[in-house]
Amino acid sequence: MNIFLKTIVLIFSFVSFLFFTVLTVPIFAENVCPAGYNLVTGPTDLCVRPKPPDCTPPEGFTAGNLIGKLIGDILPIVLGIAGFLTVIFVIISGIQFVTSSGNPEAAAAARSRLIFALVGFIVIILAFAITQIVDRIFLGGSGIFQ
Repeated sequence: MNIFLKTIVLIFSFVSFLFFTVLTVPIFAENVCPAGYNLVTGPTDLCVRPKPPDCTPPEGFTAGNLIGKLIGDILPIVLGIAGFLTVIFVIISGIQFVTSSGNPEAAAAARSRLIFALVGFIVIILAFAITQIVDRIFLGGSGIFQ
């Protein structure tokens, strides 16, 4: 190693030693707790969480109607997604049917895909209708969509 590199390494080592030992100032943290916590002083200061408030369910939710409320909130979303997917599958089947170019196998595959999409959507609609009928006749409700 030549003398220039040795000098550079020696200067860098000296500056690093000064920076990490002599020139650093110790920082003492204050006893500050994050928002929502309380400071408990003692031999070791602790930040503790206060006792949570009484958690009551939102208006309209009870143990007896929780499942019905969840189904009533989720079912419109499921039906919307099912309708959207049905439209997508019908469009894809139509495009495949048009681009089959007289190939009977491709046309049959597109036709069967279209039939499966429509039958699936009809099953979802019938399931919704059955839940509405059961709710109105046997449970005395006014239906899921109120």
